[in-house]
Amino acid sequence: MTITMPKVTMHVRGLCANAAAGLLVLALGLAGAGAAAQGRPDILWTEAGHAGTITEVEHSPDGTLLATSSDDKTVKLWRWPEGDLVRTLVLPYDIDDQVTAITRVRFTADGTQVVAAVDHYDSHADTDSGAVHVFRVSDGALVRELARQGQGIAGIDLSPDGNWLATAGKGLGVTIWRFADGKLVKSLSQHPGAATDVSFSPAGDRLCAGFEDLHVASWKTNHWALQWDVPAHDGVITRTLFSNDGERIATTSLDGTALLLDAADGSLQHALTVGTGLDAARFSPDGQGLATAGFDGRIRLWDVEQGTLVRRFARSGGSIASLAFVDDGAALVSGGSYPSTRMESWNPADGTLTRTLTHLAQVVKRVAFSADSELLAVAVPFDERVDILRAGNGRRLYSWNTHARAEDVAFSPTKAMVAIPGADNTVVIRRLSDGQVVRTLTGHQEYVTGLAFSHDGSLLASGSFFSGTIRLWRTSDWSLVREIQSGFELGAFGPFESLDFSPDDKLLGTVAEAAPLVVRVSDGTVVAHPAGLSRNARFSPDGSLYATSGGAGLSQVEVYRVSDWTLAVTLPPEAMDVAFTPNGKRLLAAQLDGLRFWRTADWTPVRTYDQELGYTGFGGVQAVAVSPDGTRMAYGRDDATVVLARNPGSGK
Repeated sequence: MTITMPKVTMHVRGLCANAAAGLLVLALGLAGAGAAAQGRPDILWTEAGHAGTITEVEHSPDGTLLATSSDDKTVKLWRWPEGDLVRTLVLPYDIDDQVTAITRVRFTADGTQVVAAVDHYDSHADTDSGAVHVFRVSDGALVRELARQGQGIAGIDLSPDGNWLATAGKGLGVTIWRFADGKLVKSLSQHPGAATDVSFSPAGDRLCAGFEDLHVASWKTNHWALQWDVPAHDGVITRTLFSNDGERIATTSLDGTALLLDAADGSLQHALTVGTGLDAARFSPDGQGLATAGFDGRIRLWDVEQGTLVRRFARSGGSIASLAFVDDGAALVSGGSYPSTRMESWNPADGTLTRTLTHLAQVVKRVAFSADSELLAVAVPFDERVDILRAGNGRRLYSWNTHARAEDVAFSPTKAMVAIPGADNTVVIRRLSDGQVVRTLTGHQEYVTGLAFSHDGSLLASGSFFSGTIRLWRTSDWSLVREIQSGFELGAFGPFESLDFSPDDKLLGTVAEAAPLVVRVSDGTVVAHPAGLSRNARFSPDGSLYATSGGAGLSQVEVYRVSDWTLAVTLPPEAMDVAFTPNGKRLLAAQLDGLRFWRTADWTPVRTYDQELGYTGFGGVQAVAVSPDGTRMAYGRDDATVVLARNPGSGK
């Protein structure tokens, strides 16, 4: 049968496999599908980061939270100083109003709301726009939108009294909005053209902005009269900000300099030369220092009176896009640029790195539980990394650089070993007791894309990229048992991903070139080649079903009967990954509109989560797993976040 639910519209449509004629169609409305919606999963812990440049870091007025905005289309709230993720703030997906980036974030003066500058794209009209979205801190709810304008918003700031919102528009220039109702108050047309950043003075009596024509201008806010307008830089101005006493303005630029200007008339006090592009700057709370950072990954602290460099310190790799002083200047938090998008805390007094607040910095491709449910493995391809976390508390046991795309990870059934991709197209076997390498398996001609141990632990299957092979290894001596070659005879050319043994270990399922494929383990012959387009596929615990997930723009969830390989059910919308519960009574699907549990007896949705999934437009949740003891579920997101939550159907 085919269960039809409301569609999630994407750029790419129409690739879904045709259902067999005569299948029963059950129409479920929004009320039916959402009757069991729970909003946010019962989260036990998260290991979170950002998968895009951290465009801003802000400290809440009461000092208990950090807010970050990112190109990964999310705003995140973090508990300070612990660094734990409190909540992810996202907008719902709309094909006519897609989020492309979040450029700035601010807390309101009372700390109850977060204000974010969001860039949007209308795929039908092929136009860009920007808007400011207001979220409630307590529950993450979207309160309202204001300041919609063409081409996007580069910067925002709130006046200290909370009355005004200033936007630096990429098309509209500097505009002033009444924050209470979103009414446009003034367009500061004395300096026309695109603006790159904007800032209110601490007293709220002045406003400064940087412009695309490399000028900096200042206005008096009592009647919005232009105070001064001066040429400033030879490259794009990235930041403009007032010192805490309101006497100075600092600007940074991609020309490799930071300028200190007299706020009264715009005259130059000091030019601070770095030599590489600068993206971030903050005045220290005591007003005596200025921190700058940018392309070279170095943070520099400057004496603003003398215009001299006081201290310089560097992160281990990658550039820095944002800075924030916290704890009255005792700590300095930096946000990284893509691809090294980690958030780190520094002691500005001596330049030491005190803590790496976020470890994940790329899309999470795979999550997997160990056989005893005590460990969780996380594979992050573009970070070339596999982490082993304790499932009970999320603490990191091991973190391994794979020196290759970490597309998959597999625990042995005994929990004694774990298989991960390695450099030079190898498979690396590590011992879990001490993390040491016990064997490196060679022979693949392309990088490894899939891994799976047989249920009895006697075999390891590994698949590789186009035009790849599947290799079966005997785990007793790591000898090669069989190699299944890609080609026309097999009907697939790789990459071979999402490897999964049937419960009796007689069959091996995989996804090759986005198509599910099942082969016989004993001789490598093809048993089934289901017609749908797939991203991941899994056998049910009793081996009677084979569930496939198509991914964004591909097939919906399709479940096949293993007895004759006929299509049993189609579960819309599209899904990035699927996992059966250990008792086989439910199927967990990371679908584009939510994280959904389906009851396998009649294929009705019994639980749907639509919060804390990241930005869901193209599949916020990329990977799912259910613990072997059935009590917990884990999922990995495209915004560099892993979540472990209670399985709502455990014991049912």
